[in-house]
Amino acid sequence: MHFIYLADNADAPYGKRSAKWLVARAQQITEQLRAEHAIHALVMACNTATSLAIDDLRKTHHDLSFIDVWTALQPAATLPQNGHIGVLATPGTVQSARLPKLLAGLHGATDNPLHVRCLPCNRLAYATERADAPAMLEQATHSWEQLRRQDPDRPRIDTLVLGCTQQDPFARDVLQALCGSDVVLVETVQAVAQRTCALCLSLSWAGQAQQS
Repeated sequence: MHFIYLADNADAPYGKRSAKWLVARAQQITEQLRAEHAIHALVMACNTATSLAIDDLRKTHHDLSFIDVWTALQPAATLPQNGHIGVLATPGTVQSARLPKLLAGLHGATDNPLHVRCLPCNRLAYATERADAPAMLEQATHSWEQLRRQDPDRPRIDTLVLGCTQQDPFARDVLQALCGSDVVLVETVQAVAQRTCALCLSLSWAGQAQQS
């Protein structure tokens, strides 16, 4: 397997970008990667870009395989917790039309009732992007308290999905310390890596079958 990494440092973070801008930028980057590197698969390592642009990308590049970081949502539904899930993400992700569909899919992945609370936390993403430890702690504390207050009559959150790639791994330890050890943090890294490896293996086998 050969990996090409492209970091859009000039325009990140994407949290407050418009959907129109994000779709155009994602198309531009995808076309560049295909033209220069002839990629077979693309990992969308940003939940905002995934939520707002991936459907358009799949229509335009129907022969390209996409892996998005929302792959990590599925484990949250199957964990042996009580089904009270919190999601911290950017405003673009929380307000997107894609998120309700993903949450509906979560309910179908388990027989247990799920209660999901989502919170936009763009300032946490910016603090993490700047590696500003004091601001990161302040924003993480604020976000966690706001998320807990959303539905005070329900039991406390027992699973927290890190819905922004800046949170994992950079803000993970801060959030875990705030939440306590009884709250399970669902990370994107492992789920996306497993999905990517499985897809690359299937593409490799398909290529060998075509050559034989």
